Amino acid sequence: MKTLSAVIFTLSTLFTTACAAADFDLKCTLADNSIMTLSHSAQTVYIGFTNQGDVESEGAVIKLDVPSGEAVQTVGSRPIFHEKFFNLRGTGEEIEGAVAITYAEHKGVKSAGYTEINLLGNETKSISCKPGTIKVANGLLTNGIAGMEKQVSHTGDTTNNTPDEDVSDQPVIKVSTEHFYLVNQFPNWRITLTSVGDNIIVKNAIMNRGNCTLRPNGNGDRFNVPLKFGDTLKFNVTTDENFSKCQLLELVVVTNKGTFTFKPE
Repeated sequence: MKTLSAVIFTLSTLFTTACAAADFDLKCTLADNSIMTLSHSAQTVYIGFTNQGDVESEGAVIKLDVPSGEAVQTVGSRPIFHEKFFNLRGTGEEIEGAVAITYAEHKGVKSAGYTEINLLGNETKSISCKPGTIKVANGLLTNGIAGMEKQVSHTGDTTNNTPDEDVSDQPVIKVSTEHFYLVNQFPNWRITLTSVGDNIIVKNAIMNRGNCTLRPNGNGDRFNVPLKFGDTLKFNVTTDENFSKCQLLELVVVTNKGTFTFKPE
């Protein structure tokens, strides 16, 4: 099976030799000393990589088509942690899995990184930006990439609800976890969301601040479907053989009744 790295460096349909956008949304030096640049044009998001000091190499760029949904961005905040964040997730026919860029500011301290995820939900590559090298466009943490729709998550803040939605003071979802093996013996965590209200719509769920990928357990488990009292949504998360990777530390669930944060006691 082709790895994402193989796809990135061999498929001309995924690569161009330069970013089409003159400016950047995010730029940093990664821990391997390569330079990562996130930029965009009217209908395309670009994730570019160049080797530092290599003036002859124009590098390579992952192209994500915005109208077809290949690029999805989330912006939000966690006031209790004094943190704001931006996440970009990219998929496409030539990407076997997904890629992601994360950026956050915690009490004024910037952090960012790049991740590759295979079809099983495993992180095959995760590399951080070097401190002090991160540069971002104004408004990235509030508006995201200009011209793109965005998902919004404000932990402890209900301003993201539309006016006709009644916000609940109490969680309308119950969260439970268990570990198990898929039929192919891959270890997984299962995250179950159970509705404890009527006509509850789960719009999004962000696990461990976007660092762990939730995969629907079956065809009926998906977001934006009304749930009756007792109905469930089940998601799988790939882990390691010791079930130590992607243990649930924080789950932010966005619903039509508000946004709720769950943490194990």
